[in-house]
Order: sequence, then C-alpha cells, then structure tokens
Amino acid sequence: MKLVFQPGEEGYAGAYHVLREGVLDDVSAIFGLHVDPSLPVAAVASRPGPFLAASGRFLVTVTGKGGHAAAPHKAVDPIVAASSAIVSLQQIVAREIDPLQAAVCGQLTEFALYICLCSPSCLNLFNSCSDVTLTME
Repeated sequence: MKLVFQPGEEGYAGAYHVLREGVLDDVSAIFGLHVDPSLPVAAVASRPGPFLAASGRFLVTVTGKGGHAAAPHKAVDPIVAASSAIVSLQQIVAREIDPLQAAVCGQLTEFALYICLCSPSCLNLFNSCSDVTLTME
C-alpha cells in the first residue's frame, strides 16, 4: 500500500510531477480522495453517485472598439460584453440546474482590462480589449 499526497492539486502540474517521478509506476489500482476541512479529523465521508469535479482554466479575450465617453454610440465597450457573459454563465447554475444537483459554473480568477494606451488618467475613454480568465469545475 502506498499513500501519495499530490502537490499542487488545485493548480497545474501536481499530478504531472508525481507521474514524472515514477511514484505510481508499480501501482495497479488507485483510490483517490479529497480533503474536506469541514469534516472532523479522521472522518471519511462519501455519498452515492458522482461528485467532485475536474477543473480547468480558460482565457476569454473580448475585443471591442475603443472610443470616447462623449461618443459612446461610436464605441463597442468590451467590459460590458465581458461582464454580461460572466453574469450569464452564473445564471446557468442559478436558473438552469436543479438546486439539488451539485454544480459550479466557475470562478472569476482574473479580469484584466487594457484601459488606456496614452495615460492611466484617461478615465473618459472606452477600452478596446479586456481579458477574462475563468476557472471551470
């Protein structure tokens, strides 16, 4: 019997390093579990059916058309489009999935805005591009 504690389980490459080091080369079966800090020490819990999930990250770049606040009708604001997409993704879980069914839409991990190329004090300009990094489970 081997006990293997995978480093970096929530991030990238934890399993990669375990496999690269050959830790599982002589293993014919494996039972994985997840630590749950809400359980008492030494407790093991389960339930019927599938639960837990794999996760992945993806980057969405929303490209609009920059412009000036005095002429918003001539610009396409990517921040509004990205924000709408984030709210719509969350509504999938909130309104389309049975509340008794486990589901997680994702976590906004980064929302980078490319604001103004000329000066950070140009608050009356629309951005032309924004990146949204999401984690899905």
